[in-house]
Amino acid sequence: MLLALDRKSRCVAARRRCAQVAAYCNGRDSVTEYDTLLLQHVLWQRPEHADRIADWLLGQLSVDDGLKQVGVLWGAGEEGRGGGCWGS
Repeated sequence: MLLALDRKSRCVAARRRCAQVAAYCNGRDSVTEYDTLLLQHVLWQRPEHADRIADWLLGQLSVDDGLKQVGVLWGAGEEGRGGGCWGS
């Protein structure tokens, strides 16, 4: 169980770093909800899931709740994604 939690923590941290890199490459010091769009390329485990993940992500970002929706990407919703960080 501890190993599974550690893996999940590393995966979430890696996703967070992706968003931080996107922000930095766009000349900003902090992440915005638009930087999380990059995550559509790393959240899926199988290629046939990519479109569903992209649709879900866009749906979460289009709700007018601000960054509350982005919080889902950093914590909840990890179950069902398999054991790998990058779809392995």
